[in-house]
Amino acid sequence: LFHHKDERIHSHEIELGAANALCLKLGYALSQTNRCTFDLEDASIENDYSEQWREVSMICTALAMIYGCSTECRKRSFDEIGKGELIPLLEQVMQSYIRIRSYPRSNRVENGDSMAPLEWNYDEVANAVVRCTQVVRSFAKLDIAKSFLIRYKQGSILRRLSDLILPDANDSCTELPDTVKKRDKIWLKLQRIVTARVRMEVSCVLKDLTFRASDDDKVAIADHEGMVDAIVKAATLELGVCEHTDEGDHHFESDTNKSREYLAAVLWNLAISEDLRVTFVHNLDLIDALAKLTTDENAKTRKNAASALGNIATVDGNKEILIKHGNGSLICALLKVVCGDIEGGARRRAMRTLRCVASGNVIDLVRNHGNFVDSIIRVSIEDSDRDTRIQATETLATMISEVSCSSNNGSDMIRVQLMRGIVQNIAENRDKKCAEITCKTLSQEFSKMESGGHRVNISDFPRLLQALEEVTLDNSHSYDVKHCAAKILHNLATFDENIEIMVCKSVMDTLAAIASLSGPNTEKAPEYAIQTIIRLSQVEQNRRQMAEHENLLTALVNFTVAAPEGSLKDEAKRTILLQVP
Repeated sequence: LFHHKDERIHSHEIELGAANALCLKLGYALSQTNRCTFDLEDASIENDYSEQWREVSMICTALAMIYGCSTECRKRSFDEIGKGELIPLLEQVMQSYIRIRSYPRSNRVENGDSMAPLEWNYDEVANAVVRCTQVVRSFAKLDIAKSFLIRYKQGSILRRLSDLILPDANDSCTELPDTVKKRDKIWLKLQRIVTARVRMEVSCVLKDLTFRASDDDKVAIADHEGMVDAIVKAATLELGVCEHTDEGDHHFESDTNKSREYLAAVLWNLAISEDLRVTFVHNLDLIDALAKLTTDENAKTRKNAASALGNIATVDGNKEILIKHGNGSLICALLKVVCGDIEGGARRRAMRTLRCVASGNVIDLVRNHGNFVDSIIRVSIEDSDRDTRIQATETLATMISEVSCSSNNGSDMIRVQLMRGIVQNIAENRDKKCAEITCKTLSQEFSKMESGGHRVNISDFPRLLQALEEVTLDNSHSYDVKHCAAKILHNLATFDENIEIMVCKSVMDTLAAIASLSGPNTEKAPEYAIQTIIRLSQVEQNRRQMAEHENLLTALVNFTVAAPEGSLKDEAKRTILLQVP
């Protein structure tokens, strides 16, 4: 009757009171199952109570279906019956399942006793809890319900959810004692599959519950006793090879993989809270779990884990901790994703995390990972995903900024390596955003080096002049790129050893193009270009070659015509006279 997935009809069913009637029916059905919950060892109850649990399962299934209604109808139903009536009943279903599931953990397996008395109700209770968590999830999506569910009866719902996602001893078993009967091995396998399905549904509830929850609610979830530990254990559950059928194993693995995806998303959602970022970084098991999840077979899991780490890395005090975590194993895992993951989203999120981390201890980062800089340079140029290339380029810029402020041994060598990477990026990366980042970074660094008394030698950056010409003559690039290119050439021209090298066609083409720029708010770049031309022409042997350039002299003349009176205009006039035979 309710299995049609039509939101409009489901909304009409809610308006007619279907949810209210099912809630009343669920309360009555659960009252008939109390003996089943508390008298697990009495096999005689099978005939009396299996039907009651089947009815509970059917009611929960119907509720899960009709709550596919509109958000507004769900909100009204939550206010009307959810808070006071339905949630307590759903918690009772979860509690019943937890108690029945825990029973086989006794010594019955070791003693070889049959667990058959439980078989009659386990399937139905398990299906009921799957459907009941789907109902809870439909409420967890509502902004008005999140705080209520999180704080219900001092965290009672959280306690049930935490218990439900905890791995069962049977989940990762590799073999069972020979004393266990064949039928019980099959039953244990069934329990293992069902447990994975329940965990997957509960993980989905937690994902929706933490999504866009308030910071206070996120902290309440993380502070709930055992919650974070349960999430970490479930997210890193190793698949066992307990005797199975192919179909059953497929369902177990599929549900377990989805659980990891959802639980990684839960950690990502929680790590949005600034308070939790500070505490999470000190939870070694949690960071280990996220590092492991970045290499998961599911691309969404890898992306979620990298995003959680990225949020944690935004706190300044966390960066060095992450760099040193596991003797660098976390950085290795992120580099592996960035350099080799087939999913663009995962590479992009991992690269963002590395960018955040890179503003920490750059010296240790590069020393402990010899291929780090080369890997980031390669990604910034070659990655097929534009956003990943931009993140990698920003990482190089961040590292240069940090290392230029360092006085540690080796910082100068790392700085030159990074700047060469920036030059390579300018030369090979045709992306406009990347060009803005690289040109701005190089301009700032050359200015710092000049003001700090450090000499900048063009011979250290052999591809630079050609790269600047290409970005300047490309009309698709912004004025900011050309302004930075003009500043770079201006900085280089202040050092005598660069003068002779700079009097070449590529530099003169660049200077002529920038000096000819016109329009509002573009006067600064032409001024830098004119100043550089004047500086180069002060060397007598350069003048003839500069005078023979087809556009350079024209640019000087046009500047003197358009520029306001001043010292720069006067110097430009004198330079023209020096170049004219």
